[in-house]
Amino acid sequence: MIEYFAENLWLLWVIVALGLMVLELSSGDFYFTCFAIGAACAALVSLTGVALWVQVIAWAIFALLSIWLVRPALKRWLHKGERERISNADAIVGRIVEVIEPIASGEYGRVKIDGDVWRAKTEDDSAVEAGQRVRIVRRESTIVVVSTTL
Repeated sequence: MIEYFAENLWLLWVIVALGLMVLELSSGDFYFTCFAIGAACAALVSLTGVALWVQVIAWAIFALLSIWLVRPALKRWLHKGERERISNADAIVGRIVEVIEPIASGEYGRVKIDGDVWRAKTEDDSAVEAGQRVRIVRRESTIVVVSTTL
């Protein structure tokens, strides 16, 4: 079997490229994709019958070129239409939530967001009763500022 792969290095490069694409499924960074592109190019180079070291150099060159040229294009395509990706705690801004502990005028209360309890204050220092629904207008560290205007 080793002799078969030694005579058909292009097949080994194709297997490496497919393995890298499978790894990309768990990553999402597009680095494995770039190395897979390099392996596919090395498979094409191996069809010319050059030595293994030339194929490895071709793989490295094409992988680096892919990281420099292809990866940014793939990231732009994946995130097209998004000016700024909001994630983590900033993603709660704009959500409508329920007050679970009353917010007294000028004081803090608590709201429940997806099972988590956050300390909250109102935007205009008004009082809000427990059970009332409010909209989160901004986040200040671990405190959310809410508005009664939905």
